[in-house]
Amino acid sequence: MKNFLVLTIILMLGACGRVVAQDAAAASKRANQQYVLFESERDKGTNVTGMYSYLLDSYENFMKVVEAPDNGQYLSGAKNRLRAMYPYLLNGAVYYSEQKQPSKALDFAAAYIEMPRLKIFQSELLPKDNRYASVVYYAAVSAYNLQKYSQALKYFQEYLSTGTDTQQKDCYVYMNMIYQSQKNYSEQERVLEEAIAKYPVSLDFLYNLVNVHIATNNMPKLLSAIDRILEVDPNNDKVLPIKARILERQGKNQEALDIYKRLYALHPDSFEIVNNGATIANDTEYALVRQRASGYLLDAKDLFLKILEKEPSSKMYMQGLAGVYQYMDMKSEYEVLMKIITDGASYTSFPSRLLAYNEALKKTEGVAQQQESAPVPVEPAM
Repeated sequence: MKNFLVLTIILMLGACGRVVAQDAAAASKRANQQYVLFESERDKGTNVTGMYSYLLDSYENFMKVVEAPDNGQYLSGAKNRLRAMYPYLLNGAVYYSEQKQPSKALDFAAAYIEMPRLKIFQSELLPKDNRYASVVYYAAVSAYNLQKYSQALKYFQEYLSTGTDTQQKDCYVYMNMIYQSQKNYSEQERVLEEAIAKYPVSLDFLYNLVNVHIATNNMPKLLSAIDRILEVDPNNDKVLPIKARILERQGKNQEALDIYKRLYALHPDSFEIVNNGATIANDTEYALVRQRASGYLLDAKDLFLKILEKEPSSKMYMQGLAGVYQYMDMKSEYEVLMKIITDGASYTSFPSRLLAYNEALKKTEGVAQQQESAPVPVEPAM
């Protein structure tokens, strides 16, 4: 029984070897046939599409021969034919690019890029056309648009390795977008740092680095990236609010308020900036610098009043002003304004409502005082 099993395995292995050899033979036969048809169409020059169809089919079958394990008797012929078709693969990529067929153009461009990397050509240098870098970049972008991201990354990296400057920055942009879409933050950070080293004053890469550190919740690196942006643009209003909020969470209210003051000076009409600054100015932990904060609150109050003169129905700005009143302990103004907001009324009613509120408050206080001063009857002594 044991001998029978051994014999069966040997027979199966032998059959498998014959199949592989037959596959290499069949692929070689098909590849040569298609190559002859390619040459025929090339010489006639009447059917360009057919010519490149034969060429690509021939290339794909020769690749099967190269990859087959038992390809000894066919490899030399395959190598010669691949070498001969190499420049025509580039022409095919250009042709389909002009025909607005990026998928087919990518097939030819990929073949042109990959062929020099084959093991069979390691001992020789296939001559690259002076358009090589452009073809690589086109292939990378086409792969990206076709959502073939692994291939795109490979070719963007190949373009960078050519040392050509023309599309170098765009390569980093695309690579960043790919890693971002994959949430591969470690690779995204690596690519961005490499890009920033080459383009230190390009804020787009630094902005993306900020987003990476926000996504990974890495506060030390986030603050470092923000500071790098501020070295280039000290008044950058995209990252200053982020830094202010981080400092606020860290309890560094003095530094946070200083940033909001800078932002307010740059954008005095920004509701968000004024409102955030007013909020931090009221922080109970900020009592030691409350006197300095009061100046900011007065600025905020004046801004909201100025806007409400033009937009008296704006609930957002009324809420902002109500917050300032609350922070400044202006209880009457706060309660009247909150009642206006609740009623859905206009800010134009605020002066009259505040007057009525204060008058009612005086009457209430007067009654309370009279009650306090009235004699309290006592039981007569027995």
